[in-house]
Amino acid sequence: MIIYRSASLSRLEGKLAVFVLENGQEITVYKDELAGTAKEGAEFTLQLIPKAEADLEKDELARAILNQILADEPVNSSQKTDSTREDFSSQEDCSR
Repeated sequence: MIIYRSASLSRLEGKLAVFVLENGQEITVYKDELAGTAKEGAEFTLQLIPKAEADLEKDELARAILNQILADEPVNSSQKTDSTREDFSSQEDCSR
């Protein structure tokens, strides 16, 4: 269950940004947590997500990214150039 709320950036007060929700409630966050282009009057959508759902969503995103990275096929050793082979052999020498 995700709850969405509209909020507008009402004002910037020092290090803080004050948002006003549709019902008039105010929420304060640190200004440096916002995108650098956020200006007073900008509209935002807040998402209220139960922690368990948010954690699951993050895990699924991390898994998808890792699967994408791991799906990239490694370069076949016969396709490496001589200079690449030299680079690898010099790295091995440095690690000893």
